[in-house]
Amino acid sequence: MLVLSDIHSNYTALKTVLDNVEPFEAVLFTGDIVGFGPHPNECVNVIRKLDVKSVIGNHDHAIIRNDFSSYPVDVGKADLINRSMITPGNLEWVRSQPETFDLEIDGLKVSLIHANSVTPLMGYVHQRDAIKRSSEFKGLTGADLLILGHTHRPYIHRRREFTILNPGSVGIPRDESRASFMYLDIEDGEFDVVHTRVEYDYDANADAMSKLGLPEQYVERMRTGPVPRT
Repeated sequence: MLVLSDIHSNYTALKTVLDNVEPFEAVLFTGDIVGFGPHPNECVNVIRKLDVKSVIGNHDHAIIRNDFSSYPVDVGKADLINRSMITPGNLEWVRSQPETFDLEIDGLKVSLIHANSVTPLMGYVHQRDAIKRSSEFKGLTGADLLILGHTHRPYIHRRREFTILNPGSVGIPRDESRASFMYLDIEDGEFDVVHTRVEYDYDANADAMSKLGLPEQYVERMRTGPVPRT
């Protein structure tokens, strides 16, 4: 099973991931398929063809509502361009995704949420927060495995009775440039997870962003990678 998050209209990265993955039966996706990048329709078209269980992300939500007032100006500009491009059918598909999704896979209770169990669309849960709030999130979800996104930074926090994992970002990683995702293998209520990264054509994606007039700071970030956090 493939675990993805935060594609952000980066079809170049998404296609490279799908071209390089091992065989998988289904996809678990924790939201933000659109926003920032140049190819919202291509990304939605690809994901819609897969056996995917997914939730909505905060940028998905803003584009659905066509309201970017809570974001910085350049973020709102990028998302507004995405909103102007997305087809009605793809917009409706994004709109149809829930804020939370609970499912049971071969005896394992899994909960998908974009940001966190209290406020599904907002509020970062970094690894240090997952460690501190593990019991709280276990109580709120009742899951064995909670899969989050939103931070664009991958981690796995595993306890005997409860695990929180974040696959990182396909489209805009914040810790390094390579697209980030995970494999999840579930059998008889037990699971193994493997974190993987792939390089893709960063300039091709950045060039497409530039042609659309997306904010230059995001174009350059695509070319050079994220600025390390101090």
